[in-house]
Amino acid sequence: MPERTFFLESEDFRIASNMKTVFISASPVLVNEVNKYYENLKEALIAYLKKKEAKKSADQMETTKESEEIDEQIVAQQKELLKVIQIQTEDIEEELARNTDTDLPDAFEDLRPRHFPLFITIK
Repeated sequence: MPERTFFLESEDFRIASNMKTVFISASPVLVNEVNKYYENLKEALIAYLKKKEAKKSADQMETTKESEEIDEQIVAQQKELLKVIQIQTEDIEEELARNTDTDLPDAFEDLRPRHFPLFITIK
């Protein structure tokens, strides 16, 4: 049987997946920290894949100047991603403070792809 190769690209993280992740804990602090860790890990992986994609493109360009410009763009993108991560972290903390899980359905089978990954606190 031939081996199947799968290549992960940065845009794969922007589309909904059939894989569903749920993290449930009685500790709201733990849920918040796991959620932040997940988001930071996801953004770091996206940044890594974008850098890898840009490097592959840069290797095809052959000129040092173009390669340096791409490196500068990557640094700028990473700085922007860091700002986004900080904003998302603040948003998550505000959401946790408000504790508004009101858009969640009453039954697990009624969850939709927009609900995942799902980080919730039980009482």
